[in-house]
Amino acid sequence: MDALIGSQLWLPLFFIMLFCLGLSSMFGNLEGILTPLLDLHLVPPFLPKEIFTEWVYSIGVLLSTVPVISIPLVAFYKLLCFLKKRFMDRHDMNPYDT
Repeated sequence: MDALIGSQLWLPLFFIMLFCLGLSSMFGNLEGILTPLLDLHLVPPFLPKEIFTEWVYSIGVLLSTVPVISIPLVAFYKLLCFLKKRFMDRHDMNPYDT
């Protein structure tokens, strides 16, 4: 990477480009969901378009956080199971069992 001229400049530009690509994909997917729902008149007429867009976006954010939240919970559960097994092996609950 040192052979690239201006490598210290290209690194932040690359990550800014990735961030912009992610934002572009997010807005494209949001429009891909909202446009058919609005064109087919599946949205009640009393609900403003902006409020409906916020609800769809909020549901998408909540659904996307499920994998992020579940990974630490699974790791914590496995840690508790490991510690329980380790504690039970060390401290036998029945001293009369031979």
